[in-house]
Formats: sequence, C-alpha cells, structure tokens
Amino acid sequence: MTSNVSPETTISTIQPSSANDLTLVDYFVLVGHDNNALLQAIEPGGTNNLDAAELLYIPPLERSYVASVLYHFPERRSAYSFPSEIVSLCMPKGLKFYTQNDVPPPAMHTFANIREDGSRINGCALIYYE
Repeated sequence: MTSNVSPETTISTIQPSSANDLTLVDYFVLVGHDNNALLQAIEPGGTNNLDAAELLYIPPLERSYVASVLYHFPERRSAYSFPSEIVSLCMPKGLKFYTQNDVPPPAMHTFANIREDGSRINGCALIYYE
C-alpha cells in the first residue's frame, strides 16, 4: 500500500495600498506534509477534542493530519506580511492520505478571510494528490 499526500497550492491576495503595490498574486503557497516532521493526527474537522487513546481507534487512512507550509513565493513582500492562518484556509479538514487505488481527483475551493484590522485575505486553493 502506498500513501499519497494531499499538498495544496494556494494563491493569496490582499488589497493593495497603492498603485506601486498592485499585483495579481501576493503569494504562491505550497501546503502539505513536511517529510522532516512527524505526523500529528487531528480529529476530523480540525478540532482536537479526542485524546490520544481515542485517536488510535480511527484507522490511519481515515484520520486527518496537521499540514504545514512547504514553500511560499516570494519569501517576503515589503507591503504584506505572510498570513499565518494560510494553512487552515487551504486545508480546513487537514491533510489526508490515500492508497494508490483510491486517489481522489483534483479539486478547487476559494476562500475569503477578513481580519480584525479589516485587511482581507482572498485565495484559491487547488488540491491535488501525488
């Protein structure tokens, strides 16, 4: 059985403050499983209300796991800080593994987040499995 991770490509845009900062895309982000980190299971739906013993009764292919930012381009933008909440916007249900015979087709979703300070994060996430 081979496992397939579900990395997600996201384009995040924020309203520019001036004509010089006007771009179509502020960040290109790749979210998925970091091979250098241990897998951390989370309860389906993103909450952590189950304790470790209860998570053991959920089969590994039915669990959700914590995802992380693998890459983002550009690394820095002077006008906009990198949004820390981007992982939960890209993968609200967490990272999932599938067998080679059960790989879902690519999917897309959009998101919009308005922060407390009024700034906006708009994005489009493309989910594909490798």
